[in-house]
Formats: sequence, C-alpha cells, structure tokens
Amino acid sequence: MKKLLIIAAILTIGFSLQAQEFSTKPKKEKQYIFNNEFGTHAGFTTGLGFSYRRWIKKFGFQITGLPIKAESDEFYSGGLSLMYKFTQNKYVNVYGYMGSHLIYTYDELINNNGIGCGFAFGRIVAFNLQLGYALYDYNYLLPTIEAGLYWKF
Repeated sequence: MKKLLIIAAILTIGFSLQAQEFSTKPKKEKQYIFNNEFGTHAGFTTGLGFSYRRWIKKFGFQITGLPIKAESDEFYSGGLSLMYKFTQNKYVNVYGYMGSHLIYTYDELINNNGIGCGFAFGRIVAFNLQLGYALYDYNYLLPTIEAGLYWKF
C-alpha cells in the first residue's frame, strides 16, 4: 500500500509539473488605435480653427471651422478634407489628403482647394504637418502647408 501511495504521489507531482507552461514568447503590447481626433488646425486649403477628424479603416475626413464676428468685421472659415492612410505605425502615420477651404469676410468669398501628403507624429497627442499644392481662389497655383495639433480618442 505504501508503494502504491508513493507511486501515486510521484505521478501527481509529475503531472502537475507537466501542466505548468513556461512561455518564452514576449507579451504583445496593447495596440491603441484611435478613430477620432479633436484639435486645432491651420491650413490654406483645409481650414482654420477647431477641427474634428474621423478615421474609418484607411479612409478619413476632417471638418474644420472658426467663426469670428466683431462690430465691424466678420471672418468665417470652413474646411472639409478627405484623407487616405498610406501607413499606420505606433508614433508616425503617413496619409494623402484633398481639401477645400471656404473663407468669408464682410466683403469677399474665397475658395482654396488643395491636394498633398501629411505626416502625423504622436501616439495620443499628435502634431500633423501637411504639404501639398493648392489652387488659391481659382487664380493662383502654388505650394501649400497645413498644420494641426490633435488629441486622439
């Protein structure tokens, strides 16, 4: 009987040690993918003011606007942009954009349109820099630069 108990104990210990798994694989880091962004943006062809971005897989859109009205002056800026992500990394994203910006002042209406590529640097707070080419008020064709600071959520 003693031998049987010893054999049972050895088998129990052996099986319990066998059941423990020792993993040498590194744990995967959590991926943080944010589909919404809110911030401020300044661009000749994408708008000036407060901005909201929404990403749906590789495609995105951006709405930017700022109304200013004083006693004798008025300034309204509204922009709409469509975007496409070429790469999505942890800290840097590269995307293409096409934007349209309407500016209204008390005496004129201006429409700027542009296309180019953008770079976003940052994980949760991102700085965006966009470079492209623009048609300014249907009169001038010149390079453009756009920039924004966004909080991702």
